[in-house]
Amino acid sequence: MEMSISLPAGRGFSPVSGSGISFRHLANLGMFVVRLISLMPFFLLYRLSKLIYIVVYFLIGFSKVIVIRQAFPDQDEQQVRLLAKVFY
Repeated sequence: MEMSISLPAGRGFSPVSGSGISFRHLANLGMFVVRLISLMPFFLLYRLSKLIYIVVYFLIGFSKVIVIRQAFPDQDEQQVRLLAKVFY
């Protein structure tokens, strides 16, 4: 069984089939978000960074202990968790 990927003809790559969202739209949205963040005062940036830390460490970082445990197999569970918290 052979698989092939074909890009749709048109002005650009559409990551979501049939949605009409092009790569250019996603790039413009990304630049808008970056510019919006660059205009924030520092106290809001600090709060945003704390929120991002919570999301990355507790919600997304589900495999952090597994990765660090594989990197340091001779460490015990408490040291692995400490390394994970310091690293992330």
